[in-house]
Amino acid sequence: MKKTLTIILFITVILSLNSCGTQKKSSKENSYNIELMENEKIIKKGFANIQRGIEQVGGKLYLTNERIIFKSHKFNFQSGNTEIKLENISSVNKSWTKFLGFIPLVPNSIKLSTKEGSKFRFVINGRSKWISAINKEIQQ
Repeated sequence: MKKTLTIILFITVILSLNSCGTQKKSSKENSYNIELMENEKIIKKGFANIQRGIEQVGGKLYLTNERIIFKSHKFNFQSGNTEIKLENISSVNKSWTKFLGFIPLVPNSIKLSTKEGSKFRFVINGRSKWISAINKEIQQ
């Protein structure tokens, strides 16, 4: 039983970390098929997972000067985009990746809380840099 749990935890951590890649620079800011509003520009982008229930949904995370956009890739049970306007964010904090949505595994996530009370967890490489960039855009 203990060995099985260890294997499950190991696989979950590997899958979680594997979905998060390093940021790729592109000369075309909108080459990822996201629709930008007028005067909106991409500040930061990278591979990420969003916690939706017990599933870690893989995709790409974008920070613009107006909002945070998560665009899931097609290889998930749960797909779809998540958009959070920067003006609606009340806090951004370091967080833990959670196995089955409640068992803390790895401290490699950020948690966004909105003024309406919603919470979003993203597994992302360089979380301190993401938190700084988000806070900088919120303050502007």
